[in-house]
Amino acid sequence: MPRRLQAEQTTTASDAAPPAPVAAPPPPPTAPAPSLADAAPQAAAARSQAALGGALDRQPFSGRRAESFAAKTIAAAQIVSPDPNSRWRIAPGAGVERSTDGGATWQPQSIGVAATPTAGAAPAPSICWLVGPGGLVLLSTDGRTWTRASLPDAIDLTSVRAFDAANATVTAADGRAFATSDGGRTWRRIN
Repeated sequence: MPRRLQAEQTTTASDAAPPAPVAAPPPPPTAPAPSLADAAPQAAAARSQAALGGALDRQPFSGRRAESFAAKTIAAAQIVSPDPNSRWRIAPGAGVERSTDGGATWQPQSIGVAATPTAGAAPAPSICWLVGPGGLVLLSTDGRTWTRASLPDAIDLTSVRAFDAANATVTAADGRAFATSDGGRTWRRIN
């Protein structure tokens, strides 16, 4: 029996129907831009542990807003001294803790205030500065006990740069900065 050969059917580009247009996929949903109140804690958390925060949020912090800011920005933030074995950490609800073994163990410390600090700096193994809402400035010169410095304004502080037990600069949420050269007994505005 003879076999019938089937002719191949071919089409050329001119014979073929144009392809159906391909719809572009819809753009991914976008989240609304964060407000400054949301951006400040996120940006603050990204800063170094010794100087959390910045002047991103120009609104004052008080009451629940201050507590929320503290909780978002300092989730167990560590403040490491030049000796990495000596460090402090600010833990929401737990206050301040200190480690002398590089963070392997932590001992709670009483800071003598109810407010939770938002940032700190440790320029030496036994010196630590802490700042927070309502003009909170605390200083430890022995690594164990804390004294409150007297900032003239009850403004919310977001960062501190410390050079030693006498010299430090603090920055407020509204961008103002103050410096001390006598361990926080007196302050001068520097911007």
